Amino acid sequence: MPVRSPRDRPLRRAILVLLTCAGASIGSPANAFDPPKSIKDGWNGTLAFGAEATSGASRSSSLSFEASLTGRVGRFETGARARLLRSSASIEVARKRDGEPVLDAAGEPLTDTVTRRTDDRRSLSLEPRWFFTGKHLYAFALVDHETNPPDGVEAATRQVTGLGYRLWDSKKDYLAAGLGIGHKRLEESAGQTSDDGIGYLGVRLVLQLSGRARLDAGLDSDFGGVSNFTEVALALGYSLSDTVSLKFAYEARVKQGAGARADRAGRTDGGVDGRASLKLELDVL
Repeated sequence: MPVRSPRDRPLRRAILVLLTCAGASIGSPANAFDPPKSIKDGWNGTLAFGAEATSGASRSSSLSFEASLTGRVGRFETGARARLLRSSASIEVARKRDGEPVLDAAGEPLTDTVTRRTDDRRSLSLEPRWFFTGKHLYAFALVDHETNPPDGVEAATRQVTGLGYRLWDSKKDYLAAGLGIGHKRLEESAGQTSDDGIGYLGVRLVLQLSGRARLDAGLDSDFGGVSNFTEVALALGYSLSDTVSLKFAYEARVKQGAGARADRAGRTDGGVDGRASLKLELDVL
């Protein structure tokens, strides 16, 4: 068997990241799926404050707050997260005259940019996990709730149960995936409501790039219902001290079916909303 040089490790990590990101882009996707690597018994909590900018169906400048808590007792783990985003959003509204759309010279609908009042986006998630013999296979449950008026979501709630597996796990790096089934209820700001069963897929990859830098990538997707939701997240963190880190993150969200916003031509085949953020993270426990 050939002996691998330590110089091969960065190349292997880079190849793994590229393959994972490629798989995420093909899938239909982590903000909720958050299985931490093996942690010691006890609790850990973090607070994060940041400034954000969005693009896509809604554009806004925002301030955010996030709190997370993880804990382990024997074979039982749990993770909880709360997020608040305060934003002033701008949206494109079709221009009308006498109730009819106004068209340009090419026959395309004209739109005007309208700035809404400041809205709050709130989300709560809870994910308990129970590990079977060993540290790889586990059962999980996921409950999350979100309100996001700028994106047309009055309330969205999911309840999921399934099985997860840590595909690769070391002291600092790991890859985990979970597959489940559940229920989703979506109430749109426009008044429509969908209530149906879903399938669920979550993937999480963490790589310790150096003593201070860490890469965190995730995929969160529900599918098979009237309204499908996918989110891909990528974050690069840098530790300033033992308790303070600076994190740059980008999240891309895709909605299809019910709840997908129409484009300028009225098509509703799904769109991408992106959010970039720079956050200061504090380890409080």
